[in-house]
Amino acid sequence: MTSVTTLAQSLGVAFAAGINLPATVAVLGVAERSGWIDPLPGALGAVGSIWVIALASVLYAMEFVVTLVPGVASVWETVQSVIRPPAAALLAVATTYNLSPSVVVAAGLVGGGLALTTHGTKLGLRYAVDSSPEPVTNGIANVAELATITFD
Repeated sequence: MTSVTTLAQSLGVAFAAGINLPATVAVLGVAERSGWIDPLPGALGAVGSIWVIALASVLYAMEFVVTLVPGVASVWETVQSVIRPPAAALLAVATTYNLSPSVVVAAGLVGGGLALTTHGTKLGLRYAVDSSPEPVTNGIANVAELATITFD
């Protein structure tokens, strides 16, 4: 696998993690363990651990339930603004860990910036969805978010 391919993969992971970090980790781990994708590059292969998949799945389930409540969802997403971009940068670095240091640094910087952008977009959309006082639109937004990550 070339450095460019691995860098592109790291940015895809960062993009998805900016939308939903635990779902991204869980989907990647399940996909690798099931053989749906080739082995993940670098240290990112750690997400294939059953323990990591289980933890990410529990965190995703908690996030799904919390974000069904209008108002609470906006607060949750605002707090996630300080969690998702650095975590996405870490995942991008883990993906490129075996490459040259310049590629690793580039992956971390661009991956974190990309995650900040995708998370910022999601945060704005979540604020718009939360203006509706019923939980159905939040549930639809949650399902659409998971579909975006899964089919990304």
